[in-house]
Amino acid sequence: MHEVIDIKSLVTELMGCDPYDGFDPSGYSLDLRGWQSEHPYFEAIISQTRPRLLLEVGSWKGASAIHMAKVARRFVPTAQVLCVDTWLGSHRVLWLDHEARSQLNLRHGFPQQYFQFLANVALSNLQDSIFPLPMTSYSATDILARFGLKFDVIYIDAHHDEEEVISDIRRCFNLLRGGGTMFGDDYSTQEPGVIKAVNRFAADHGLYLSVAREKWAMQKPA
Repeated sequence: MHEVIDIKSLVTELMGCDPYDGFDPSGYSLDLRGWQSEHPYFEAIISQTRPRLLLEVGSWKGASAIHMAKVARRFVPTAQVLCVDTWLGSHRVLWLDHEARSQLNLRHGFPQQYFQFLANVALSNLQDSIFPLPMTSYSATDILARFGLKFDVIYIDAHHDEEEVISDIRRCFNLLRGGGTMFGDDYSTQEPGVIKAVNRFAADHGLYLSVAREKWAMQKPA
């Protein structure tokens, strides 16, 4: 097992550098368009948990990560958020809907949203609090387990199909500290796969499931 002091150390070791070193955000405008990125659950869960390490699976432009970092730093000034995403627009809507596809900012057919994410974090002056890990959730959770990292709060907003969602939940739950909270988005009749996956996991593990305005949450026993 590797020994990692914090998220910045992990990302720097994997990438070989701090991803913000040499990155110039001046050519970008702050763009925090997202989906319920300031839902009351963020404030409620973070204020109760007071986390030092947070994991987000599915980050897009970073709106929810930025909000979580700002809230968490009120309680723990050194709080850090690790953001796992491919930044390739994995959700079907982003590729199949013409208007949504424009948000991918394709260059030579390849999405450029990773750089918008970096810019949003830099323009929010949170480079020491939020760090990207650009890979699939499967790869990331495997690597994080090998490094022995445990998180106080985990937010899941990546896949939407039942088997992919429950895979994310299972693998992330293993990275959650006892007493920590996992929560996520898209608990909606428009995304039945999310509902089925969340319900299955909660039932299988005898966990209390709370739901409000398309967000879901469950706590890991201490």
